[in-house]
This record gives sequence, C-alpha cells and structure tokens, in this order.
Amino acid sequence: MPDKRQGMSRLEWYFNKLIWNTHMLHELWQGLLVIAVYTLALVYFKVDIWAKPSTMVHSILGLALGLLLVFRTNTAYDRWWEGRKLLGALVNNSRNIAIKISTYFDTAEDKEYMSRMASAYAFALKSHLRDGDAAKRIFGLHLITETEYQRFRKLKHVPNEIARCMYELATQRYNEGSLKEMQFLSFEKHLAALTDIIGGCERIKKTPMPLAYGIHLRQFLNLYIFSLPFNLVHALGYWTVPLLAVTYYALAGLKEIGEEIEEPFGTDNNDLPVNQIAHTIYNNIYETTGVTQPKIFDEVSETHENEVNHDAQVPQLDKQEVIDN
Repeated sequence: MPDKRQGMSRLEWYFNKLIWNTHMLHELWQGLLVIAVYTLALVYFKVDIWAKPSTMVHSILGLALGLLLVFRTNTAYDRWWEGRKLLGALVNNSRNIAIKISTYFDTAEDKEYMSRMASAYAFALKSHLRDGDAAKRIFGLHLITETEYQRFRKLKHVPNEIARCMYELATQRYNEGSLKEMQFLSFEKHLAALTDIIGGCERIKKTPMPLAYGIHLRQFLNLYIFSLPFNLVHALGYWTVPLLAVTYYALAGLKEIGEEIEEPFGTDNNDLPVNQIAHTIYNNIYETTGVTQPKIFDEVSETHENEVNHDAQVPQLDKQEVIDN
C-alpha cells in the first residue's frame, strides 16, 4: 500500500487529513460563519433579552434534541449497514457463480460468456442504482458485445436482462445434457439471489426517509442553537463565540452525516464504495474462471476517494458516439 505521507511531514499529513480534508467542515462552514457572526453581535452589542438565564431550559431542549439526533442517525446507519450487507451478499454470490462457471461449464466460449455477464452484473447494478446508463457502462468495459449493447440499451432494467441471459444459457446446457440437474439447480440458486439483492438495494434507494423528520430536526436544531447564546453570554462573554461554533459543528455534523448515509449507493464521501466492490467482483470472477480479463484499466483497484471520477476513466468509444448520434 503506498505511503500517503510521502513528501509531507507528520504534522503536515495530520493537518491535511484531519482538518483541511474534513468533509463536514467543508459542508458546514457557512453555517459556522453565520453562528459566529450572530453570537459575536450579541456579545458586542450586549443584547440582554434574558436577564436571568437558566440552564434548566436548554438542558431539557438539549435532551430532546439529542434524542432526535440519535433516532435520525441510527435510522440512517441502519439503511447504510443494510446496503453494505446486500453488497457483501453480491460479492459472495458472484464468487460462487465464478466457481461454478469454472467447474460446471465445459467449453471456453461458455466460460467466457458467463464471466462477462457475471462481471457486467456488478457494474450494471452500480449504474442502475445511480440512475446511470448501465448498458453504455458495461459496453465501455468490453463486457458486452455491440449486438448485446443494441438490445440492452432499449431496456430500463439492465441487471435483470443480464441475469436472464445467464439463466438462458444455463437452461440451454441443462436441456442439452451437459449440465446435470443438481448443477443447474445449484447455479440457479445464485442467479435468484442476485435478483433478491438488487431488489433489496432498490427498496433502500426508493424509500427515502420521510421529509418531515428532516424538517422537524432542522427547525429544532436552529431553535436550540440560536437561543443558546442568551443563556451563556452573561457568564462567558466572548468565549461564547467559539463554544457555540463547536456546539453547532457537533450537532449539525451529526445531522449532515445522517442525511448523507441514508442513501448509501451514491458518490458522497461516506457512501458505500460500490464501485470498488464492483471491481473486486470483476477481478475475482476472471481470476477464478481463468478467462482472459478485458484490459480496460491499468490497475483495477480503485479506492473510494476517486470513485466519483470513475466513469471518466472509461475510454471514449467512437462506435458508441455514432450510435447515440
């Protein structure tokens, strides 16, 4: 694994990793600025609308706000973790499919076809969950032929068609007698699991958190933060400014994290590394089946940090542009 601190001192690396590259700090800097200016104005102009502040009020409000944040974050994390378990099941089933391709199918043509389809399924699932052009994506990876692409591009659910193609070939070999009944049933079990997996992913994607939860939490958070200075300014003076900024960062950061991970299949910093998982499946399948891997990337081992730019790495295809035009 390359040393990410190469060319930097330890202090520079920690500053870059923990402060400058802090995703939430970039997301919340405008809110932090507003809170700092607002609190500074209250202190500077000695705004005194709460002559006898009581810590009890904000203790009760803080407890209620904490419960809301815990519920919001836990619900979002449950969605994120369920998505991760589904992707883990996708990896396991793809590996089982690869093992059975290498042992159940006799001809090199069948192994090559099944390897392409099984690898294409992972990338098609990723594009499907991100509302991308799944057919164009797997065509760019040389996982389907131009004839197959012409058929796939007309479909709304490309992963379904890929599973159907694998099922069709397995059924054909079973009818011919080259695939035994137990082998066919064992292989079919994993194809059915692929459909269950993508169905679970679609359920998460198409069932967002109710909007009312987000609105209510945001309103309550703003009420708490903008009223809190009146309870502190008498005792802390100008120290109220950094204290409110840190409090806002902690609470609003939790809210933002919850909103980010509740849809785990996107390209936000804290979303699931779907693309990296697809690459893992791609490599595992071709390694297991022994079929020559299409050479598209110099190194098929992307990390989550550059996942956003992944689609740009696929070479432009002149034939594809002619077709689209």
